[in-house]
Amino acid sequence: MKLLNTTLVLIFVALIVIVLLQRCHKDKPETGEYTATIQVIDADTDEPIEGARVKVKTTDDECPQITLTTDENGECTFEYSSPDETLTIAVASKRGYANGQVEDIELSYFEDETLVIPLEPKNAVDEGRQIGASGKLKVTLLWQDPTVDLDLHVLQPSGREIYFEDTLDSRTGGRLDADWVPERGNPNRIGENIFWNRPPKGEYVVSVRYYGPEQGETTDCSVIIYQEGKEPETHELSVDYSVENVHVANVNVE
Repeated sequence: MKLLNTTLVLIFVALIVIVLLQRCHKDKPETGEYTATIQVIDADTDEPIEGARVKVKTTDDECPQITLTTDENGECTFEYSSPDETLTIAVASKRGYANGQVEDIELSYFEDETLVIPLEPKNAVDEGRQIGASGKLKVTLLWQDPTVDLDLHVLQPSGREIYFEDTLDSRTGGRLDADWVPERGNPNRIGENIFWNRPPKGEYVVSVRYYGPEQGETTDCSVIIYQEGKEPETHELSVDYSVENVHVANVNVE
């Protein structure tokens, strides 16, 4: 009888443990139980933007940072484990548009809503005029991703290169006067600029270097060349960490 009573007690305790474990399991959702949707649209037309890049950071340990790409409906989704956490920031970018971002959204918001991020269309030539000074020759680099550091290089006819480590050539007057870096730059004015008031005659070689971060993704950028007496030239390219310098264009000053 004593053995039977002991057995019954053990069975009862085991059943209680199983019930408690099941409740704990329900109280702690697995990763992927919740899904968040973000849509990126054109601010002027309200049309969805396909191929926009969205970088998301949250306080959820299961998805602290992720990069997404929107589909034909301008939408992208990510999974999270708890609606009690917060989306700290989401930055949407697309060539031809100014960046759009939202901050401090409770993940519980996504249980009933889609987060919409509108992007303002922009003109690269006009935007480039606002970066740095102007001259008879002006070369401007623009990009969207505020987490990436790109560098503008111009090799002068003399063989001396102007870039972030050699920003001023007193003989030619060439100067790098806008050198953007993620840690201290204004994310609404991302760009670099080199200009000459009286550029010496000859050929100038323009290139772009992906400086960091090392694990960053391929980044789209624009280089606009303004030369007195000519229409501005816009060059669109993609750069990544695997190539030290990407050639953009040769510019002849006569």
